[in-house]
Amino acid sequence: MKRGNTIGVRLRAEDQHDFQKIVNEEETNQSSKIAKIVRDWLRFMKSKQERGGITLAGEIIKNCFSAIPKEELCNIAKKMQSMS
Repeated sequence: MKRGNTIGVRLRAEDQHDFQKIVNEEETNQSSKIAKIVRDWLRFMKSKQERGGITLAGEIIKNCFSAIPKEELCNIAKKMQSMS
């Protein structure tokens, strides 16, 4: 993969603490995590522009559901089913 350009990012102190915690938990580094966040956001914005609405990329949906405790997924599925 071709290396990109370096840019600086300034985070609020509270955000920096939370961001570092996530980076540590995922055993990655700040630079690659920020690059992934920007890449996901750019894909989201491109999709929004092309489709004219808000859509969620499969990776975003997967990450959202993986953050939910498994014991809660059944309850959520039942509530969603009753809404349809």
